[in-house]
Amino acid sequence: MGIKDGLTWRYDLYVKPYLLLHGSPAMAVVRKYNNYVLMRHDSPICYIYADAINIGDKTSSLGVNYLTGRRGVELFSSPAGLGATFRSLKWLEKNRPDTAIIVGGGGLLQGCFESFWKGLIATSLRFSLFGVGANEIQGKRSLPSDEVLRMIVDRASTLHVRDKWTRELLLYHGRGKEISVGVCPAVNYLVSRYGSTGGGGERNYLLHVQHPVDIRMAGGNYDLISRKLKKIAFDLHLHYDETDHIQEDLDSLVTRYRRARFVVTSRLHGCIFSYALNTPFVAMVTDTKTSAFIVTHVPGNPRIGVHSSKEEILRQISLCEGRHSDSQEKYFQAAIFSNEVAMRKALDVLTTP
Repeated sequence: MGIKDGLTWRYDLYVKPYLLLHGSPAMAVVRKYNNYVLMRHDSPICYIYADAINIGDKTSSLGVNYLTGRRGVELFSSPAGLGATFRSLKWLEKNRPDTAIIVGGGGLLQGCFESFWKGLIATSLRFSLFGVGANEIQGKRSLPSDEVLRMIVDRASTLHVRDKWTRELLLYHGRGKEISVGVCPAVNYLVSRYGSTGGGGERNYLLHVQHPVDIRMAGGNYDLISRKLKKIAFDLHLHYDETDHIQEDLDSLVTRYRRARFVVTSRLHGCIFSYALNTPFVAMVTDTKTSAFIVTHVPGNPRIGVHSSKEEILRQISLCEGRHSDSQEKYFQAAIFSNEVAMRKALDVLTTP
């Protein structure tokens, strides 16, 4: 192995995953400095979410931060960030034992995050779950073990989840525990910053929000799906656009949602962004978290599978428009308000000696 190859694999193994957590080397430096300062405040608040590269997870965290109204330490639950996260939690446990930890939002109730949960539970620090959801793809993505789920429910000071399925799952492992349901906190942030009435401009795009990994796990062919949607956009006299929600600028991404006449999405946060920004969408269901969102927040919303024909996709798209009603608007506002109430309760519990 030459020097170049040796440096390359070391970079890919040790450096690249760390930088991907933050989105850029500059943001890694800024976040590390901010955390150093904020950890030393009296009674700090700490936010833990998956990573900063996925705009859905990042916007969920921004929603949590918006609801608290406080700057705080930012830590990551993704495997590449666990070393730094556990070192920070250990320091906080020793030096700031009254730290308020809020975990969420995002789909953190998955088997891939089990090491994070075990490490957090092993500390004496108090934490709340907020806007978190569970997820599985049969035989591909698993839930945390029953033991870990029981420990999460037992140790969490408050539990506020993003869908009814997650609530039922946690209730099964913690009978008698109060568990409230709201919507992903990304909705609060998006509505507060951009409004929910749409941009008012011309909507002449079909936006494809894609998750190639989950499509493959569900037995689909991403390239075939993209070709179908490009043909549909052509037939509907729309421009075709697509995103994977990775390393996106939020302002630019919101503009793309607002110019879309329809969104077809295999990503949950494609549904969530569309819901928040009042853009008609068809959900391509590949896992339980997407179906749980629809059942909880938009019952009856058009949906398709990874093997749906072009004709079926067109039929479901035709059902999108005009679905927004006064009753849906009331439920939308109630879900946003539920998050506000739940956050006030979480902060009260976490900050009371």
